[in-house]
Amino acid sequence: MAKILGIDPGRYGAAALMVDGAPTWAAPMPVLQTTKSTGRAKTELDLARLRDLLDGLPADTQIVVERVGHRPGDGAAGSFTFGYGAGQLDALIFACRRPRTYVTPAVWSKALGMSAGPDAPLVRASELWPRSTELWTPKRLERTEEQCRGIADAFLIAEWFHRRMRVC
Repeated sequence: MAKILGIDPGRYGAAALMVDGAPTWAAPMPVLQTTKSTGRAKTELDLARLRDLLDGLPADTQIVVERVGHRPGDGAAGSFTFGYGAGQLDALIFACRRPRTYVTPAVWSKALGMSAGPDAPLVRASELWPRSTELWTPKRLERTEEQCRGIADAFLIAEWFHRRMRVC
């Protein structure tokens, strides 16, 4: 049984588990609301909950993480914060002694025939798995539209790896 955890890093990212090519489980990236020294609100990864998630996975689960970089239009502070969070995620996966594979958005989206646009992940995931759309459908008080895009991305990242495994 092939188990693949796709991870879309970031505040609106997600983790999504596929088993034998079928979407099984997903959750928005766990985050904490904290306060900066200036008193302003700040969102950061909840590393304890992420560790619990990784520890709960079967040992043979493949972990595939989207390789992120600077995004045009982001300021220096935003880019640093995003990169810092991605580094925390990478270090946590490493500390849990889990092997991981990285893939850039350009590679996985091209391989899966994605169109452009903010809703493209939701559309493509719904085309591939029409019976699983409840996993990436917004639900009041549970998950926002942004989080659902992250969930769809995470499933598509896992699907890219699933297809790659079948070719090897």
